[in-house]
This record gives sequence, C-alpha cells and structure tokens, in this order.
Amino acid sequence: MGGMGASSEVKERPKKWYFSILLHSTMFYIMLCFAGYTCIGRHLESESPLFEPLVFLLLRHWSSALILLLAVICKDGAVKFPRSEDMGRILLCGCLGIAATQLLFIFGLRATTATNAACIEPLIPCVTFILATIFGFEQTKWDRTFYLRVFGVMVGCAGAMVTTLGHTRSQIRMPGIGTVPRLGQHLPKSAGDIAIVLQCFTLSMFILLTKELAKKYSPMWLTAYCMLAGALFTSLVTLLSLVASGGEWPGWDKWHFDEAFALEEVYASLIASVQNYALRMWAIQYLHATTVSMYFCIDPPATALFAAIFLGESIHARQVIGGMLILVGMYVTIKFSEGNISKSKELENDAMEGITLEYNDEDEDEEFGGESGPLLKNVQGKIN
Repeated sequence: MGGMGASSEVKERPKKWYFSILLHSTMFYIMLCFAGYTCIGRHLESESPLFEPLVFLLLRHWSSALILLLAVICKDGAVKFPRSEDMGRILLCGCLGIAATQLLFIFGLRATTATNAACIEPLIPCVTFILATIFGFEQTKWDRTFYLRVFGVMVGCAGAMVTTLGHTRSQIRMPGIGTVPRLGQHLPKSAGDIAIVLQCFTLSMFILLTKELAKKYSPMWLTAYCMLAGALFTSLVTLLSLVASGGEWPGWDKWHFDEAFALEEVYASLIASVQNYALRMWAIQYLHATTVSMYFCIDPPATALFAAIFLGESIHARQVIGGMLILVGMYVTIKFSEGNISKSKELENDAMEGITLEYNDEDEDEEFGGESGPLLKNVQGKIN
C-alpha cells in the first residue's frame, strides 16, 4: 500500500486568480445542496409515504447512473470504457462510496439514536486523514505543518459534533427515505453505532480511491462508472434482502408513492447524486482528500440554518459555537495543506527554471582524435 503515495499529488491548478475561490465555493455549494436535501426530508416527515428504503436507493442509484451515462454519451458522441486495470478499483469505489455508504447509514439509523449517528458522522475528516497518512495517499512530514493540520481536522470535527448535540427523535427521519421504524428492540445499540462508523470508513476510502482515478478519467465519466457499479451492488443487496424475507417485504401491500416521494426522488437523483458527485469528482482533482472531507463538517450547521429559514426551527447557542469551530478548523486545515502545496510547487518551478546546462568543447578533439564529432565533456547543472 505504500506505493499509493503517488496519489497524494494533486493536479496542477490553472493559473487564474479566481480558480481557488471557484474550487472552494463549489465544495461549499455541494454541502449546501446536501443540507437542502436533509431539510426536504424534515419538511415531508409528517406526510411521507411508507416504503422499503432499499427501493428508494435502488431507484436513486439506477436513475442517477442512467442519467449520467446518457449525458456523457450525448456530450462525447461515443461510449468510453474504462481501462481493464482500473475496473476493479472503479467497482470498489461504486460499492463503497455509492452503495455501502447509504446502506450502512440506513442500517445504522435503524439500530441507534439520531444523536449518536449525528455525532459519529462528522468523524469522516478524521478517518480520511488517518487513512491517507497510514496508507501513503498523502505525503506526510512530521513537522509543524502536519500538527497544525491535525489540529484543524480535530477542531472542525469537534465543531460538527457540538452543532448536532441534543437532536433526537423517537421516529428517525432519514433524508429522502421516509419514516423508518426503529429496530432497536431487535438489535444491540452498538450494532448501529458500528454501522455508522463503517460508513465513515467507506466514504473516506471512496474519496481516497477516486482521487487517483480522477487523474485518468473525466469527472462525468468517472462518476457515471461509479454510479453504475453502485447501482449493481444495490440491486444485489435488494435481491438478497427480498429472498431472505421470503419473497416479499413485510407490509409492502400498504406502500404508496405520492408526490412527496417523487419530489424526494428527483432531488436525490439529480441534485444530491448526479450534480454533487460529479462536482466533487471534479474538485478532488485539485484538492487534498482531507480537504474534501473537511467540507462534510459544514452539513450540520448548514442544515440548521436552512431549517431556521424555511422550516421555522430555532438556532441554539451550541449551533453557533459549533459553526465557529468548524470555520476555524477548516481555515487551519486548508491553509496548511492546500497553501503548502502551492508554495511547494512554486519552489519546485523556481528550482527548475534555475537549472542551466553548460557545454564545454575545449578538449573534444583530443578525446576523439580531432574529427570524431562533438563531445559533451562537461555538462553541469547549476542552480542559480
């Protein structure tokens, strides 16, 4: 796994003064869309349809994959297949980041409390940072910059946890999945917490693995590949679930799909999946994986803000304090990771520009008997 260190390098950014602003604004916009997704779920909570969550995920993943495939085929006028050596990694990315992440989230929320889940999920940046350091996805020097990055990640995660403290409900409303009964009486509480922790790992591995693939494929094509792989894996899990339940899910004769379901499905497919995953795939080319994962900390305070504006919910002191901690943590992390990259590249470019080659042909005739041709006898690289 040490050979994966090559993936730590980020793609060189266009030399435009506004590009960094555009890059981070895109990541911020992505998390705002995810926050809007959560608010839609809360708004539809009282009158949402009852249905098996796997059905929603199956429709979401297949519709997203087909929409993306149709879009890229129309754009490029041809079907582009991934390289054979990348097939396994693309399948793994789809299974981890698209299917397993959502499936673990559903299972976890059925077996634990909303507060536990909300406090565990912000650990995604910490998990990403640890995995990137252990497996060499990001170059690490144990210096002052490294410890400041650790500090920034910890402060950001702590801020997200502070923001979510105190939120609990007897009926858990999962974004876009309808009201799902709690299964806490059938499963140990630790099982749900473990599932949420595993979700952090699957999402972190998805970010780290797609970073290297993003160097080879366009963001749209790569997102389409991953969505298709995730849809296939979700189909397999749905089939196994149906077989295990004896051919039908309990209570499915009472399901009904109304306008609320359609609204959630459209937003989940077009905005939360197609748009957000494609934009994040584009941004990850130019950012560290840890920086990308830090933006997940924005989701709790952004959701609280939208809920206050559109749903009339109250904003409490802990949410303000948590939001401030998140901003501090993100500033420190971005400054001492992305800013460090820019300085390193500038020094590297300056060094390359300072290399000159000197050609010395004073003794070439002596070496080759007079007329044997030129000799580069003394080539020296000097750093100006």
